[in-house]
Amino acid sequence: MQNPYNKFIYDMFSYDMGLLPMTSEDRPELRESNCPEALVPMRARVPGHLARRFHRVHVSMLGEALRPVGLDAAAYGMLVSIGRSPGMRQRALAEARGLDPASAGQIIDALQNRGLVRRCPDPNDRRAWLLELTDEGRKTRERAAPLALGAQARMLRVLSEQEVSQLADLMARVIEANADHDRPGAGRRKPARKAEERIG
Repeated sequence: MQNPYNKFIYDMFSYDMGLLPMTSEDRPELRESNCPEALVPMRARVPGHLARRFHRVHVSMLGEALRPVGLDAAAYGMLVSIGRSPGMRQRALAEARGLDPASAGQIIDALQNRGLVRRCPDPNDRRAWLLELTDEGRKTRERAAPLALGAQARMLRVLSEQEVSQLADLMARVIEANADHDRPGAGRRKPARKAEERIG
């Protein structure tokens, strides 16, 4: 028996190639949303595509909400994690936030320059740094928290509490089932090799 999701993806590809009619009369199961102002047509409701747009909406709304305190989504996430686990190593923080060490380092540099985060030498490893919030960092986190929660509530206002919980459970199941791909930089193209490397 054919997997219904695989059939759906195949039909979407066939439609995009002009090989398959995709009208509500011909395909009742692919009708547009009942919402009169639906912005996501049924033919675009492929999970991977929606995941990318969901992330974009989340980052945009959170960024707008946090603008008064001078943070973006990534910086706020750093403050939250450091506040919850003061004294954590920079590399551990990068892993917890799903960032590569270089990107995490740049965000921490910016937070440190603003006086929100303090780097302390790790007594057990001279190469490592331990992170903690400064007094100003704690105050900024406290001011930012209700702004972030408000943004999330606005984003998910179209869902009931049960639907929000179900959405989170489904997303977590997919991520956990594909944990090998849940790492910073996964799926990125490798940088093109230099000409001399190709020759030699």
